[in-house]
Amino acid sequence: MILILLSGLLQTVLFLNTPADLFGYTYGKLVLSKMVGLVILIGFGAYNNRKLVPNIEAADTPQKLTRSVKLELAIITVVVLLSGFVAYEPTPPAAQSPATPVAERSP
Repeated sequence: MILILLSGLLQTVLFLNTPADLFGYTYGKLVLSKMVGLVILIGFGAYNNRKLVPNIEAADTPQKLTRSVKLELAIITVVVLLSGFVAYEPTPPAAQSPATPVAERSP
């Protein structure tokens, strides 16, 4: 999961001109939402692995684990859908350098 998150961050850095593009373009908003969803999924995995699975013998733990896994599956579904939308959304346009004034051009 960490490698997936890091590769997504690298791809975002390569495709976005500035961090502000995360909030100014639909592509950036989708990528940001996808990253947030992935971080939430990592949190669910850690919670399930450290709290629920070791205490599976407790009376209410199986129900908690079932509920947690169902919620995790719902979030995974949303993240996969966001991934599909990102694939069809154009990246922000490349930053354009300011034009050189005519008077400063060399003959």
